[in-house]
Amino acid sequence: MPFDWASYLTLAAELRERDGEAELRTAISRVYYSVFHQARDYLEKELRFETSRYDSVHKRLWDEFKKRGRQFGGVGINGSRLNDGRRIADYEDEIEDLKSLVERSFHWANNVIGYLVSLKKSDINR
Repeated sequence: MPFDWASYLTLAAELRERDGEAELRTAISRVYYSVFHQARDYLEKELRFETSRYDSVHKRLWDEFKKRGRQFGGVGINGSRLNDGRRIADYEDEIEDLKSLVERSFHWANNVIGYLVSLKKSDINR
């Protein structure tokens, strides 16, 4: 049975409630990877977009969404923002206003998930 990438979002929500910097940084990373994998799976299954599981596909994935139109573009824009936040959380020694970045990450993730749900519904109606 395939891994449920949405479960990372649940974990991130639990980590978001803690005060530690490591927990907040990890929440940002888990939010990103939850959404990244859900978006990747959508592109692969619904649009036959081929990705490698091992190359650096992140920018390519979000750019693919951006070039496909309005709802797709919303996925790509918010996904890119999430990726930028994830890179900050994973690599920067100091983060100004970490809690704000956590909240923005959840906001962007909810946007992506909303767009994906809408796209899946429109796929069903075709």
